[in-house]
Amino acid sequence: MAGTIRAQYPSSIRTVLVPCSGRVGSDVIMR
Repeated sequence: MAGTIRAQYPSSIRTVLVPCSGRVGSDVIMR
């Protein structure tokens, strides 16, 4: 959602591109 509205985030936040957030487990995010 943030990518479609061009939201700005602080440099300390890392964005992760995933095909579907409903299919992503917490172990994938923590990598």
